[in-house]
Amino acid sequence: MLQNEHLPEVLITLKDYLSEQLYNNNSYRYEAVFNIIWHCAENMNYPDFYKAWHN
Repeated sequence: MLQNEHLPEVLITLKDYLSEQLYNNNSYRYEAVFNIIWHCAENMNYPDFYKAWHN
């Protein structure tokens, strides 16, 4: 279970894994990363999400 205070760090760490190469090589892992990032997006406010994504 992800704690809300850790979501920006999780997003910063995982965002670079959303690549076409990962999708082609391991679509299951890509889907897992996508779902975690989606969870972050749903549970963070927009300014915090934007800042973490563009960090």
